[in-house]
Amino acid sequence: MGTFKQKDVLVAASIVLQDPSFKRYTPSYLNAFLNEACREVAMVKPNATAENIDLPMAVGSEQSLPDSHASILRAIRNTASNTLITTVSRTTLDATIPGWQSASVVPQAKDVEHLIYDKASPRDFLVYPPNDGTGKIRVSASKIPATLQDGSNATDVATYTTVVSDIPDIYQTALVDFVLYKAFSLDMNVPGAAQRAGYHLNRFNTSLGIKLQAEIAVNPRTAAKQGD
Repeated sequence: MGTFKQKDVLVAASIVLQDPSFKRYTPSYLNAFLNEACREVAMVKPNATAENIDLPMAVGSEQSLPDSHASILRAIRNTASNTLITTVSRTTLDATIPGWQSASVVPQAKDVEHLIYDKASPRDFLVYPPNDGTGKIRVSASKIPATLQDGSNATDVATYTTVVSDIPDIYQTALVDFVLYKAFSLDMNVPGAAQRAGYHLNRFNTSLGIKLQAEIAVNPRTAAKQGD
């Protein structure tokens, strides 16, 4: 994913803050804001941190993502048989096969045919048929960005060299804007700080919103609906 480093964001923010020596806003302070910015991008734009992972199945229908991932985005296939997995609604499956989660109604199996998930509980999902515990499926899931540690010398921005690998390069400017929003929010008693904080938060939100609209426009299923 990303190829830029922590210091790239921190230095860019310090220039706008007119604090290139990091006296008022220390690298450690700004790095904490950068971590918050990464998490915010992942929450607002789950597909920004999407990656394909292989999940071993637990016994039964109820399954969960590992702690490293925040939400399931798409089911892909069974890893052993390569058979595709479709997403269906819980309502449809319950109406079609009442009691399907019980082994007495639907025998457990290795391969998954259908996946059911609820946006209200994005880390949890159900599989049909209930699994026998030997299956493994590939899904696309949103990764929780790793915490970026302070540099080896917390006061020297040059040591903040960790690559922000969990966030694509296209969001680098948005991260700078979020860091600036948080920094200016510290100075609400300073004339104009509140307005500048709001300005950078709006830039952050607008940046993510524009990207979302662009994705909707090129999504084949969305485009097809718009053309109906």
